[in-house]
Order: sequence, then structure tokens, then C-alpha cells
Amino acid sequence: MGPQTNLRKLCSGRGNRPSAGDLFAFTPFEDRFLVGRVLIAHAPQGQAPMPGANLIYLYKRQFSIRPTSLDAFALADLLVPPIWTNDQAWTRVFFETLHIAGDRWANLAPTAWFFRSPLRPDAEGSHVDQHGNRVDRRREPCGEWGLVSYRWIDDRISDALEITRTSA
Repeated sequence: MGPQTNLRKLCSGRGNRPSAGDLFAFTPFEDRFLVGRVLIAHAPQGQAPMPGANLIYLYKRQFSIRPTSLDAFALADLLVPPIWTNDQAWTRVFFETLHIAGDRWANLAPTAWFFRSPLRPDAEGSHVDQHGNRVDRRREPCGEWGLVSYRWIDDRISDALEITRTSA
């Protein structure tokens, strides 16, 4: 048995790898769903914290059923800042790709900002865009430049929704 999470598996078996533009459902609840969006999938080396990383947005709007149509969300609708992650949340089926008719988000350009921690304690960090390019100042919402696991994501979702974190 793997570590416990507040995120619930959405079906049995293994899920599919994400693709850029995908919308996906996730939930820590028994009776509601939230949605996310894949901005960049399987980024090449040099354009993400790690090769193969996925850039995602997680939104705070809740649904009583898996949505079949959606209006586009704004950055103000984010549950947590942008996140770089691997495929594990999909392969473990904590994230399930939605098939949305008439996707109004298909042509949205990804925009995300991050704080890149310094490699040395005596150096300053920097703010970067979704490709790791320096930007002149902090912009919101500002995530952390680094690859995180589904467990880290579970903790941040739990905090944002004021749910007690599970013990590892």
C-alpha cells in the first residue's frame, strides 16, 4: 500500500499520460470535483526544471459531477500557483483527463511565473517565466521553480481547501 493522500483515485487501473491543453479532474472530496489544465506537457531539457515535466494549473471552482463543458478560467481562479510535476498523478489516476466538447481554452498561450531559488546560500534567487527565462520582477501568481510529486500537490491542495494533510 502506498502513502495515503487526500486526493482520491478517480478510476481503477492506470491513467494516460497528459498532453498539452488537456483538462483534467481531481478531487479530495467524495461528492465534488475540481479541474486543472496542462499548459505544457513533457517539456524538453532546458525549458523546465526537469526534462519531461508538465506545467499545470489547478482551479478552485468545484463541480458536483465531472464537467462536460467549461468556460475559460482566469489566473484569479487558481487554487494554488502554477506547478511543474511529473506524470505520476495521471498514471496513479489522481488526475483524470476530461473530454470537453467545444474546448474554449485550446488556443490559450501558457503564462506562468516562478521563483527560482539560488544554488548557493549567499546568492539571490530570480524570477522566471514558464521556460526558465529571467523576468524583471515578481509576477503573480508565482510558483516555485522545481519538479514536485503528487504528494506535494496533495499537501498544497489540502492547505488551500483547509483540509487536514494526511500523514506520510
